[in-house]
Amino acid sequence: MNYSNKGEPLVTVVVTAYNQADCIGRCLESIQAQKTSFPIKIIVADDASTDGSADIARKYAMADPRIEILARKHNLGANGNPAEAFRHVKTKYFHILESDDYWIDETKLQRQVDALEAHPECVVCGHSLEYRNPDGSLAMLKGRRLNPGEFRIDTLETTQFVHRSATLFRNLLDEIADEDLAWVVRDVCFFYWMMSKGKIIYFDRPMSVYSVTGVGIWSSLGTRARREQLQDFYYHIDRFLDYKYTKKFRHQYLPHEGKKLFSFSLPCFRRGRRLMFSVSKLIVT
Repeated sequence: MNYSNKGEPLVTVVVTAYNQADCIGRCLESIQAQKTSFPIKIIVADDASTDGSADIARKYAMADPRIEILARKHNLGANGNPAEAFRHVKTKYFHILESDDYWIDETKLQRQVDALEAHPECVVCGHSLEYRNPDGSLAMLKGRRLNPGEFRIDTLETTQFVHRSATLFRNLLDEIADEDLAWVVRDVCFFYWMMSKGKIIYFDRPMSVYSVTGVGIWSSLGTRARREQLQDFYYHIDRFLDYKYTKKFRHQYLPHEGKKLFSFSLPCFRRGRRLMFSVSKLIVT
């Protein structure tokens, strides 16, 4: 499928980086290796790295005019950095890729764009992926795997989301208010926010790699901390979407909600107040 867009990029790939000098080159080269019938743009958002990551990205940019560098003078954090970079995305589609992850199929972007062009009701296109250790050995094949096909948020059989390294989005960023973007941009929240706008089309074809380094924000968390963070994400995205998908999310954050409920209800009981429950909220009388 060919696209007539007068030479303007059709896809922006946002690469987020923080102290990943040892792997940012591999990430950028995996993007450059993509074979597409349309132009792409690459934005490297370096979050004030101190190990020379930005300098390495600049060397790639000198040889590739598609690459734009956003080098932060001050660290914005894991949410603030991509949120600010998203305001530079002007193309029809975009992808976000952390610089320790990379792609392993040179047809990835072409396949995903073709799918979204053929299915305008879809706003997300995802695929399966591989989990690999720093030495390149396989840690897990086809992680976060769904059944192939098209799904709406309320018809997904699981609340498992598709990893960022595997997900192309239709650009609906202008619909997110500035004050909400830094929060919505978190992996789980952003995926389900997009799913509230349309369908996902999914391929069971591993075309990206998630690097299990143990030093990233998520990789460094223990099992309990990951579970609690996911509970927090689902709890807040349910509220943000005005409880339209409570049936989908509620079981994921019940432990989180229970803790909040206990800490909130105890002083109410001490004051002799009565608690009542509805499907989506707590009422104090």
